[in-house]
Amino acid sequence: SHLCIFESILTDIGDNQSIENELSTYSYRLKNMNRFLNKCNAKSLLLIDEFGTGSDPELGGALAEIFLEVFYEGKSLGVITTHYTNLKLLADELPHAANANMQFDRNKLSPTFQLVTGEAGSSFTFEVAQKNGIPYRLINRAKKKIERGKVRFDATLAKMQRERSTMAKNTKDLQDEALKSKKQNEKLEKLNAKVKAKLESYQSLFDQDQRMIVLGNKVNELAESYFLNGKKRPLVAGLLQLIEFENAKRKKQSAAMIRKKKEEKKKLKVEVEQKIERVREQKKEKPKVVVKKRPKVQFFIGDHVRLFEGKAVGTIDSLEKNKAFVNYGTFTTQIHTRSDCPTYKGINKGIDLAEKEFQALVVGNQGANFSAGANIGMIFMLAVEQEYDELNMAIKYFQDTMMRMRYSSIPTVAAPHTLTLGGACELSLHADKVVAAAETYIGLVEFGVGVIPGGGGSKEMTLRASDSFRKNDVELNVLQEYFLTIGMAKVAKSAYEAFDLGILQKGKDVVVVNADQQIAVAKKQAILMAESGYTKPIKRNDVKVLGKQALGMFLVGTDSMEAAHYISEHDKKVADKLAYVMAGGDLSQPSYVPEQYLLDIEREAFLSLCTERKTLERIQHMLKTGKPLRN
Repeated sequence: SHLCIFESILTDIGDNQSIENELSTYSYRLKNMNRFLNKCNAKSLLLIDEFGTGSDPELGGALAEIFLEVFYEGKSLGVITTHYTNLKLLADELPHAANANMQFDRNKLSPTFQLVTGEAGSSFTFEVAQKNGIPYRLINRAKKKIERGKVRFDATLAKMQRERSTMAKNTKDLQDEALKSKKQNEKLEKLNAKVKAKLESYQSLFDQDQRMIVLGNKVNELAESYFLNGKKRPLVAGLLQLIEFENAKRKKQSAAMIRKKKEEKKKLKVEVEQKIERVREQKKEKPKVVVKKRPKVQFFIGDHVRLFEGKAVGTIDSLEKNKAFVNYGTFTTQIHTRSDCPTYKGINKGIDLAEKEFQALVVGNQGANFSAGANIGMIFMLAVEQEYDELNMAIKYFQDTMMRMRYSSIPTVAAPHTLTLGGACELSLHADKVVAAAETYIGLVEFGVGVIPGGGGSKEMTLRASDSFRKNDVELNVLQEYFLTIGMAKVAKSAYEAFDLGILQKGKDVVVVNADQQIAVAKKQAILMAESGYTKPIKRNDVKVLGKQALGMFLVGTDSMEAAHYISEHDKKVADKLAYVMAGGDLSQPSYVPEQYLLDIEREAFLSLCTERKTLERIQHMLKTGKPLRN
């Protein structure tokens, strides 16, 4: 640093107009400037606030520019504040002058009190006016009255300041990450050196043990020869030769060094033996936990029953193989009577088993339908009984199972056919590959019962829209197509149509015309993926969401459709919830978010809709009639 000694400090701060002395603000400033021009030199310090103000901006700015040139030529040092653009440009052109600005938070409309050198700042005229309560319509009228170039220049300065703030933050984050990585690398290098030294010690011990085995074998051969012929001379000669050969390998070392090495080897041997003992203990069979099986219950028509997850009691109307049709008064629903029915718990167990013992997993069946959707009867009962914590856990478990399908260590293949609706469609969306029968009616139809896809379907369609964004494309239009696929509960009439809806993906998923060969083809595809070097996917943290930009467009659209009576009030409420999820919430600008963020807001939206009376009416109507209700 440098210390300067000044002969004079010249200041012009504040407003010293005087009626008594017949001085206006500008007259007072000109008197000061005249004094500065006469006294300024290389040993003067100038402190000037609001330089050039008090007169016509153009004329006063021109005069202030001349004053600044004179101060500069006189080699005076100074700190000068101004709002005049011509002075900022002059400071940028002069080699020994520099611009600086105080940072301003445009979101909070307040200064941050951080000084940045090297670039001119914006005056933030309109932002400060807005903060002080000036009506926005008046500010807009003012903007129209000034030159467009001036507005653009001021906006450019403001943009540069924002970019500088962002760059500074990113630089700090990168520096922190670099420091963290450096420490981690140092830690790993130390650990690596330690492991390397340990391995070398173990290798040395292993080599010594191998040498002892060889020596033991040779001694055993000599002993066996002596046992057979009883001749001592060959025995002694052989032993002496063996000893001389071994001694020739040994380096000459002091007794202390030999003792030290013996101690080290002794300790190492004890350590190895302890570790071997621990490994042996771990390999011992663990006692099997005896799980108490529930007693088999025989059901009869007319029995009163309830689900494990709920409190509502119903009556069995009819029985069919492993299914019971239970009447709850307001509706009748189909329930599996076997505890080992195919559920999401079964899928998790299947993945566990496949990861341990198989190459891949195929999810499919040879029934009449792949699946017509989730058990909305259970959802209805939990919602009616206000068991929202249990409902939340059930939906979370559903989402986690879908993510398990996506991020398991083995390839997962879905084999949908005929009806593949709702949750079954979501399962197909999360598989590594879909081998669909040509006759597959697939779609996200949750809108029909007043909810949005809650098992990751809304998240997945948002992710696929993000992956479809291309440079210079209108991203809103791409996202809108995926939004309408869910919002209009579109169902593909065939597997080929599912490609057009974005449910199946070209170049990845496969269609099989002969349904009898579907499972066989699915297995071949799964094995092919495994043998081609399948690697577990990395969880996505780069899903681009458009925030308020998309949310505003969707909300305007749903308002217009409601006003035109194309959709009901509740349809709009459901659509608005979907819009919030697919826009990524009300983020102020387009951002990149992780999948889990979208899953969380999707689940929150689903649960909030389950508290709506009209949603429960739709579910009840679907359970009773099998048809959707418009309310």
